[in-house]
Amino acid sequence: MVDQQGQAVKKLVPAAAENFMAQGGQLQIGTQSAPNVVWIKPESATGLVYVSGRWYRGAVQVIANNGKLTGVNHLDMESYLYSVVGSEMPASWPLEALKSQAIAARSYALAHIARPANPLFDLGGYSAMASL
Repeated sequence: MVDQQGQAVKKLVPAAAENFMAQGGQLQIGTQSAPNVVWIKPESATGLVYVSGRWYRGAVQVIANNGKLTGVNHLDMESYLYSVVGSEMPASWPLEALKSQAIAARSYALAHIARPANPLFDLGGYSAMASL
């Protein structure tokens, strides 16, 4: 886990849970105080991050703001498409249908990058991640 400047905040132990809380504009991780924004990054490019009962590709930004926590999953477009197409259509469907869904999902994502759903993230509403 690192801060906004990339400095280590805390080493998370794989398969061990940590409790995150927002207190007075600061982030509390277990018994340790932390900056109001931290990044949880997997150890490898193919690693996953586990948050609130779900696994996520890419890094997760945790933001403490006004006594609430917001989690934002940051990942590249191809990883996003892999996840969203796989969750919306069975892999057994015809290849052309899967390709069409990937094009639609990419167009949707690009439109929201141009006009973000929120100042903190581009896309929202697909995950419990938005508010931890």
